[in-house]
Amino acid sequence: MELNELQFKSPEPRTVEGYLGDKRVSRLGWDSSNTIQTMETHPEMRRQGIMRKTWEEGVSQAGYLRHSADRTDEGQKFAASHAKETGKKLPKRQGKPNYTSNVEWE
Repeated sequence: MELNELQFKSPEPRTVEGYLGDKRVSRLGWDSSNTIQTMETHPEMRRQGIMRKTWEEGVSQAGYLRHSADRTDEGQKFAASHAKETGKKLPKRQGKPNYTSNVEWE
């Protein structure tokens, strides 16, 4: 898998999905205030830079994105790494949502 092979689609407003070939590997969604509401990577494809590229595509569409205060443990890992890399302050984590993905991964 090469990150430069990652292609993006926006199936609905304020949403970006990443694909490798026909396989959907990421999904990022934000609300009207540009706060992240959904951030998911295919379970077999995590920790490979896919969400970082998906985030960059979201920023190119929205202008900027903000991390939500409600973050799962996986979301916290990404947000903390991203904040460290960019020097941006994260909103204080408000809770750990009991999140169940509704994405059907191929």
